[in-house]
Amino acid sequence: MISSNILGVVLAGGAGRRLGRDKALLPWTGTTLVQRAAAVLSEACGEVVIAGPAELRRTGVETVADVFPGCGPLAGLHAGLERAGGRPIFALACDMPFVSVELVRHLVAAAGARIEGVPAGDGPAEGAWVAGGASGMQPLCGLYAPTARRVAENRLTEGQLAVLGFLQAIGGVSLPITGELGFYRPELLLNLNRPDDLRRARRLQSAAGASR
Repeated sequence: MISSNILGVVLAGGAGRRLGRDKALLPWTGTTLVQRAAAVLSEACGEVVIAGPAELRRTGVETVADVFPGCGPLAGLHAGLERAGGRPIFALACDMPFVSVELVRHLVAAAGARIEGVPAGDGPAEGAWVAGGASGMQPLCGLYAPTARRVAENRLTEGQLAVLGFLQAIGGVSLPITGELGFYRPELLLNLNRPDDLRRARRLQSAAGASR
């Protein structure tokens, strides 16, 4: 099931300093991290763009530039919400290589009309639904209401760049992703922040491939 009213936004603007290299174009199972994220979102969203540098256009996916460059992932969320033109967005960081189509659809279904049906001028009680795991809320894997754009812009203008603070300001809801869900895997929400994370992810992916 694809929701034509949702814009999928791959967040790919990070410099990857802790990892020691740019993440977006890292090879991953025959493709790249950014292309994998775009492919996942394309199965659940009507349209997909990449919030990141123009060089990522070579992936064949439209890119959108930050209105507030150098301001981290909140600027990427804002750029996606700007491009959405009043639609909700599903934001996914490119460095979460195990996020599945089933997880995206689960979050979309959980939000339902509470996100999609909110007019851009109104203030919803809940402005986002994001995945929640053992390490807490994952603001870069979730659905955002159109009203979040205005809050993001205000906070960026004021220099308040913390994404968790933004999530709190819009009434973001954490939806636990647990073993009770049929698609669950312990590594679903793994982020590739450091070299050890990348090594672990590659071991997990190799093990999964060998078991098939």
